[in-house]
Amino acid sequence: MNTKILALAAIIIIIMGCSKDEYETSPGLKFKEVTATVIPLNAYFKITLEVTDKEGDIQDSIFIQKFTRTPNCTAGNQAVAKYKMPDFAGTKNLKAEVDILFVSNNISAANAFYLAPGICGGTRVDTAYFKFWVKDKEKNVSDTVTSPDIILLRS
Repeated sequence: MNTKILALAAIIIIIMGCSKDEYETSPGLKFKEVTATVIPLNAYFKITLEVTDKEGDIQDSIFIQKFTRTPNCTAGNQAVAKYKMPDFAGTKNLKAEVDILFVSNNISAANAFYLAPGICGGTRVDTAYFKFWVKDKEKNVSDTVTSPDIILLRS
């Protein structure tokens, strides 16, 4: 059974003041935090990213890809998923946080990325990590950031 991402959830953009000379035309992306790294079945977790952009036009897309670290199993790896960023009035020298909500369970959940744990040979645990990048309205692409390992428990 392949893991599917069903929905982009809770992208929350928080605009904060910042210094004018710190940002570049291509968006900057930084991993900030994950709410937990061991996720029981039927539980949610949130990953927070920080994005900066000189022009403030990050409202194009966010890309997410999941990779499994389960030995000899690529079934948990996913193709790149592209999602529309919320449309908002950006400001020059933008600094914002993007919150992405995930759910680890056997049923889909509204407004969250759906992760089916334990898909490799009936294993009870799936250790995974995620890669993220953003594209702004002018098609400038950020660097890719990677989450820490996240352990998805099946029971």
